[in-house]
Amino acid sequence: MAGLNKYDQKSGTFESYTQKDGLRSHSVQGILGDEENNALWLSTFDGISRFDLKKKTFSNFGVDDGIHANQFADNSALKTSNGLFIFGGSNGITVFNPKEIQNNLIPPKVTITDFKLFNESILPGKNSPLEKPIYETKNLTLNYDENDIELDYFASNYVDPQKNQYAYKLENYEDEWRYVGNQRSAIYPNLPPGDYVFHLKASNNNEVWNEVGVELNIKIFPPWWQTWWAYTLYVLFAFGFLYSLRKYELNRRKEKENKRLLQLENDRKTKELAQAKEIEKAYTELKATQAQLIHSEKMASLGELTAGIAHEIKNPLNFINNFSEISTELLDELNAELRNNNNEGAIGIAEDLKQNLEKINQHGKRADSIVKGMLMHSRGTSGEKVLTNINDLLDQYVTLAYHGLRAKDKEFNITIEKEYDDSIVKINIIPQDISRVFLNVINNACYAANQKRLKEDKDFSPVLKVSTKNLEKTVEIRIRDNGDGISKSIREKLFNPFFTTKPTGEGTGLGLSLSYDIVVKQHSGEIKFESEEGKYTEFRIILPKQ
Repeated sequence: MAGLNKYDQKSGTFESYTQKDGLRSHSVQGILGDEENNALWLSTFDGISRFDLKKKTFSNFGVDDGIHANQFADNSALKTSNGLFIFGGSNGITVFNPKEIQNNLIPPKVTITDFKLFNESILPGKNSPLEKPIYETKNLTLNYDENDIELDYFASNYVDPQKNQYAYKLENYEDEWRYVGNQRSAIYPNLPPGDYVFHLKASNNNEVWNEVGVELNIKIFPPWWQTWWAYTLYVLFAFGFLYSLRKYELNRRKEKENKRLLQLENDRKTKELAQAKEIEKAYTELKATQAQLIHSEKMASLGELTAGIAHEIKNPLNFINNFSEISTELLDELNAELRNNNNEGAIGIAEDLKQNLEKINQHGKRADSIVKGMLMHSRGTSGEKVLTNINDLLDQYVTLAYHGLRAKDKEFNITIEKEYDDSIVKINIIPQDISRVFLNVINNACYAANQKRLKEDKDFSPVLKVSTKNLEKTVEIRIRDNGDGISKSIREKLFNPFFTTKPTGEGTGLGLSLSYDIVVKQHSGEIKFESEEGKYTEFRIILPKQ
């Protein structure tokens, strides 16, 4: 049987040890026991193995350990009376005392012996980075231009010292240990500024490592132009430049705006003169229209209305005519003063002329409003509250939102459920603004439901539900979708300006903020929402009836 085999007489079995258990070679040629019966010494085809009978472990020795040969002959083993072991082989006999060939189990002490900058040894001194010898130094501080370093070291094991092994690592510069055999120096050229820790360890001739080793903290300062205060100066210079640039731009815009305002003032004066002429023309046309109305049998019923209009418009038109005549006279006087180079007189007349033109403009606007009141019977004014059927307005913008989304995405589709309370009477709102709120919330609901459809399988059906309810003093509008809901972490930010959960380019983040202002600030109403993640979101818009 190959290897070392122990026979148990009681059980009749063998306990075997081979190379996988640490034996030098599976071909055992001779066996000798030591005097203390603690170990067996075995000659093999590849050196000598010592088997510890208590620990049941092997220690192996070869030519490198002082044995004369590695190959031994079968049954060629002898123990002498004075304790020597003799093993024979093809290269002669090997004689040794087992007490003299034990393992060296003591790890060596390792020491850094020299520190070099640019291949020159550095000694401690006044202008030296070393205050103490390098072997007593724990912290080493260097300038940015002292970054080509070499560290020499030594392990204090004198039993076959040529077999000492070394390993080192520079923390924050490299991740792995460098196992360098018996090389006794570590070289790091052109180290960048930073904080490092040099770790060094060594083993003796039997590969027993001193894992504690030695450490040296190394700090290399950056050059002044890379320090924090230098970067602070860079930032301050940049801010100063940007401030100057901004100030220049503001001054340029201010000058441009002043020129624009001056031009507007000149244009206004020109328009006032033109307007006076247009008012006079409108008065002539109005008189002709009035005559036609009076003499038309079909418009006989409007006689009182026409008389009322004529009465109302008489005063502003009289003022316009009077101030126009006076302005004509003032223009003649102004020309005379200018020919006589009487600037003060000309300025006074110009001020009077300006006042006349302002009066002409004022009464012209009055006449214009009367004409518009006659021609525009029931036309609403933008931005004013009007009585509105909230069901019709909501339904109109549900349809508008749906077709708008279909136009952008032909695959978009959603089931719309409507439940309107017909008992709701018309309420006073600004329809243009409330319709903007409806459109924003409906679009958001359709977007959320459609996004869930894109993420899930085709069995998911997006649903939009809109409803109204007539309450005692208010009207309630609900808009609900079956999308993924709103995360709890963002609910407090939902009405903040510029906050959006949509990808860049798909939303401005102003829709709900503007909707909040319209409902709460303009209409003294409320806008709320309820949501459950993964299931739904429902917005409630509450508007007062009065």
